[in-house]
Amino acid sequence: MQVRTIARHHGCDESNMPRRCAVTVLLSLTIGSYCANAQTPAYTVQIVPDPPVSGLVSQHVTNQVLPNGRFAVLSRLESGNAVQYVGNEAGWTVVQPMDGFAYAVVDEVTDDGTLFGRSVTSLGDARATFWPQGNVQAPQWALSGNFVPVSVNQQGVFAGYRAGPGPSDYAPATWQNGTVTTLPTSAGYSQALVKRVNASGQSVGIAFPDSGGPPIRALRWSAGAVEVLPLPSGEVWDAQVSDLNDDGWSVGNLWMPGTFDGTVLWRNGGVELIGPGFGVHEAMISNTGDVLLGAYDDINATTMERLWRDGLLYESGELLTPGFGGQLHWMQKLLDDGRLIGVATVNGVDRNVLLTPIPAPATLSLMVFVALVSHRRRRSAPRVHHP
Repeated sequence: MQVRTIARHHGCDESNMPRRCAVTVLLSLTIGSYCANAQTPAYTVQIVPDPPVSGLVSQHVTNQVLPNGRFAVLSRLESGNAVQYVGNEAGWTVVQPMDGFAYAVVDEVTDDGTLFGRSVTSLGDARATFWPQGNVQAPQWALSGNFVPVSVNQQGVFAGYRAGPGPSDYAPATWQNGTVTTLPTSAGYSQALVKRVNASGQSVGIAFPDSGGPPIRALRWSAGAVEVLPLPSGEVWDAQVSDLNDDGWSVGNLWMPGTFDGTVLWRNGGVELIGPGFGVHEAMISNTGDVLLGAYDDINATTMERLWRDGLLYESGELLTPGFGGQLHWMQKLLDDGRLIGVATVNGVDRNVLLTPIPAPATLSLMVFVALVSHRRRRSAPRVHHP
């Protein structure tokens, strides 16, 4: 759609629309939409069922939709504790944390149902944990020797690092089917860790300078080779990458002088600043190219997010949800397929919701447009009176 070049990101003012905008709208005419609807992201909304819990303070989906229509829902209790459930209306099961931890948090799931997340203490300290093939009663933390997992993709490739004998000795690595692969690092950055792995085996991570201070740099590994991701012009203190999609597009945060930080997108060999940064909240990217800036922090229960699409930023309240009677006010997680997990107020109560993108309406063919224009010209042509 070309209308976004002359319209506000959350709509357009038809009363002040110049004739060239009207022509652009005609050229980009879509079935059942007009101007704001043609460019503002629209979603269908599914309310996520809540586990039946007493003494409840809040419940929210912990960043994942599981197979067979199940959800991972974290329930915070008045006692100050929390309980991680997986399930749906048909039944719920408690996910057990590691011994000595207060509760579990499920973040990701593989194709075979293995869950990955964290065991969390009452003070908020966390340790990476996984539950093989969805066995929520059998938490584990060690995959192989000294490998420490950070995340996992759907194919079961874990990203992380190999821990050394010292507290700051570690090397970037991945794990799959019992095999640990140590990845190369860049000159001057002998220590690094892998943050994410995509379906094609590309991975991204962060590297720490041998000097012990800034700058931290973002790395990407492809076919066994490592590259330092480029930086925008100007002085940059730290550059951290947090996610990548199956096309290799990567997102992260930059920290710059003057307490400025921003969210950055690396794609097609270049780098773009696409919006503000949000401190500890890491950016996410989907295979559709959407980016979620500032994800929900379930441990500290804070949120500050925007959805980026095609160069425009949207707050949660600006997304279109036709037919939904509630008000969306949090976006927690962006899934690989472009769906969003969030929180909406429905009848005065906060509910977890799953948002599924509504495909853009089909564009009218040029033939139809030409027919419309031709018809209008015939009707508006001056009449010729013959003697």
